[in-house]
Amino acid sequence: MSNFDKFREYVIKNYKPGITTYRQLHQAIIADGFNGKYTSFCDRMNQLLKGDEMLFETEHTIRGLKPPPNVKTWLVTKLSFMALSDPVKLNPLDKKFLDFLFSYCGIIKEAAELANQFKKLFQIKEVGSLQKWIDRAIKSESGLKTFAKGILSDFQAVDQAFVSTISNGQVEGQVNKLKTIKRPMYGRAGFELLRTMILAN
Repeated sequence: MSNFDKFREYVIKNYKPGITTYRQLHQAIIADGFNGKYTSFCDRMNQLLKGDEMLFETEHTIRGLKPPPNVKTWLVTKLSFMALSDPVKLNPLDKKFLDFLFSYCGIIKEAAELANQFKKLFQIKEVGSLQKWIDRAIKSESGLKTFAKGILSDFQAVDQAFVSTISNGQVEGQVNKLKTIKRPMYGRAGFELLRTMILAN
């Protein structure tokens, strides 16, 4: 839980649309003891602007400024999901922001391309494809460089997952199915009921 309310009056008085950004305000109150992340700060600011429109209107009318617009933010986890998704399936707003992010930061774009290529390696099943991917990843400036170097420590075992058509997916699937059925019965039923449930499913 952040201590945003402690800085409520400060942000109302010091936010100037077109001059002061959310990021600058966030950094200013961080220095004074604010303990919230930037994304949560933006959410609270948006709520504050929406809930206290009259207050902000008064403050900015005195200065001859327009009321500040809402700021849209994306969580890192959502951005990761967006970067690995089919662009066609993204909603227009997310796709527009992702295109902007890629154009603004080449390292993020390169990391997304490498991650998507890594996913495709499981589909193409081509001998030598993993080594080519590792070579490119190691030369990159993205965070996947360390991941690629880690694969080299057990390359043969990892490479088999990309080139072999044999998989333990069926075994893992059955184990997961067993655990899913067993979990809600834990402590309330015996083996015979579990056996019946497995056979019924």
